[in-house]
Amino acid sequence: MSIRLGGYHRPPYITHLHRADCSSSTYCRRRKTKCDGEQPCGGCSSLRKICEYEMPRSQPKSALASPRDTLTAPVHTISSGNTAAEGNSKTGTNQSTHIYGETQKVQIMPDTLQSVPEFCGPSSSEFAFKAVSGNLREMGMPSALLSKLSCDYGNLSGVPSHFSNYGPFMKLVAMDPLWDIPKTEAVTLVKKWFTNMGSLYPFLREEKLIDTVDGVYAVIGPISGGTPIPRRELATEALLNDETNKLKIVLAVSKTMENGGRNDQAQRLFQSTTEAVESLIWNPSGISGIQLLVLTAIYHYQLDDEVRTGRMIGLAARLCLEIGLHRHTTIKKVFGNHEDRKTALNVFWSVYMLERRICLGQGIPYSIQDSYVDQSLFLQDNSDPVLRCLLQWTKLVGRAWRVMNIDGENGTEVHGDDLEYLDAQASQWYDDLPQHLKLDASLGQSEPFSTSLFIQAALYLRQSLLRNLIFRPVLQSASRISNHEAKAHVAVALAKGAVSTLCRLSTHRTLIFSHVLFFKHLLVAAFGNILLAVVHAHGLFWNTVQTEFDQALDLIELLSTRSPPMVRLWQRLQGLRELPERLNGLSKPALSSDRQTRPNEDHGRDSSLPGSPTDLMFFNSTLPFESLSGDFAFLSDIGIGIDGFPDFSFLLHEPLE
Repeated sequence: MSIRLGGYHRPPYITHLHRADCSSSTYCRRRKTKCDGEQPCGGCSSLRKICEYEMPRSQPKSALASPRDTLTAPVHTISSGNTAAEGNSKTGTNQSTHIYGETQKVQIMPDTLQSVPEFCGPSSSEFAFKAVSGNLREMGMPSALLSKLSCDYGNLSGVPSHFSNYGPFMKLVAMDPLWDIPKTEAVTLVKKWFTNMGSLYPFLREEKLIDTVDGVYAVIGPISGGTPIPRRELATEALLNDETNKLKIVLAVSKTMENGGRNDQAQRLFQSTTEAVESLIWNPSGISGIQLLVLTAIYHYQLDDEVRTGRMIGLAARLCLEIGLHRHTTIKKVFGNHEDRKTALNVFWSVYMLERRICLGQGIPYSIQDSYVDQSLFLQDNSDPVLRCLLQWTKLVGRAWRVMNIDGENGTEVHGDDLEYLDAQASQWYDDLPQHLKLDASLGQSEPFSTSLFIQAALYLRQSLLRNLIFRPVLQSASRISNHEAKAHVAVALAKGAVSTLCRLSTHRTLIFSHVLFFKHLLVAAFGNILLAVVHAHGLFWNTVQTEFDQALDLIELLSTRSPPMVRLWQRLQGLRELPERLNGLSKPALSSDRQTRPNEDHGRDSSLPGSPTDLMFFNSTLPFESLSGDFAFLSDIGIGIDGFPDFSFLLHEPLE
């Protein structure tokens, strides 16, 4: 059968594709003059054609490579690897690709499917299939059920998985940002990672990352010095793999922390990994892929982008559950080696802790519920005291999250006993820490920065942040302050203590300037509570918090000199300097007018109490407040929704007659 088009018979589509494959050598012959003489040629590689044309031996390559050859040789190696691996996928054997004009053969990784473990719960159909297959094998009968892998991957594209994550000419090896970073700087940045974020989230091993640095620079170092061409092909393998991608993001995070925010070189490092990271949505690669996602989340966290951080860590959490890292039996079965098992468990704990921490800040649900996790996992390998303490804190966060979010969204009345119980648990958690993990109250600027100092500060910040958030519900309205006045005073005292401690830590510039966003969360939470107290019960709290109110604004201004995200925050908040004067100016006329019109009402009532005319009439003033209402837009950033904070929009309307 054929299709008649324009007066001649055209073969059907399938035949046309077959003819295109057969004409590949002709295409090579026509285009070879514009290629660089490599085998396969660049044109055929980019179009996925089989390059069958050979350059005549009478046309030897120039002994000196042109600048274009020097820059694009690694890219051609990628294409070479694609073609060789396509052949491997068909023959099932490992082959090596011969670079034209060179005697050395570079071994290309075979196109083997990575075996990613998959957890199947009792409610899944795969669980039943596996149970049936296992029972048949125990009975000595071969199973009639084929492996899921043997069925799922039969029709995959012939493009080898090792290179499928990289566009043909989007990731030019010669333009890789690692060329611009000396090895000594890379080692320094790696060590900085493990003295900071790596000490809280131990999902990477320092010795393995240092080995990656050595391996990468053992290849790209000699190339920079003009080593012969065969070494350039090795750069492809060194720069385009998961381990190097992890290294790049670690370097990007460390440089971002140094800069206090976005850094051009860090951004280039991160962008060179984005295609590999995005491919994990469709092609998860086990533990290595989860590590890459966690690193991506931490990078966005350092940029103060909690939305993208939450998305990345949420995907990592989903992959952890798919693999079955939340079950003791799965980890024991899949990871037979002790080191692999420890790495897998640390990866899971890092995802578990970071997801819970981000969801606490965003007020959205988290994926890995405590009820999903095999409790025996918490008892394994207590060799890391910091990890053990952080896991206990993460459990507390789960309980506090429910009280602060689910109960609040349902309109449930605040239960003071629940808040006190959670606060007591948080206090007890910090009291039970080993002494070497507690922050020294006499910390001074002269003390050098160290990993232990960072961990001590981090644990204190976690405890203080949680306690400030636990008591926030009692400050979210004047009526709640009135009903829970004692607890409101506790909330204000905690906020004042947090601001005072942060002021003391700010004298240690190395500590606070290297972790601006890390300290920001507690500062904003504590300052938010002070603002709530001042606005809802100005007469009751202002005299006791005015010092910390000014200190918090001074701290935000100080940090804005170091971090672009803090600059944006300071630009929004600097108008709050005048807030106390405005509140005083509002309350006095309102109170005087109210007493003149209603002299017998509220007789004998203390005007400083919450809910008194001093506070209530503040919200009924008819004075212009365009600038004042804008100041309070900040509170949407500290987790206070419309229901948790008074609406000032009516202040912009015309007064009622």
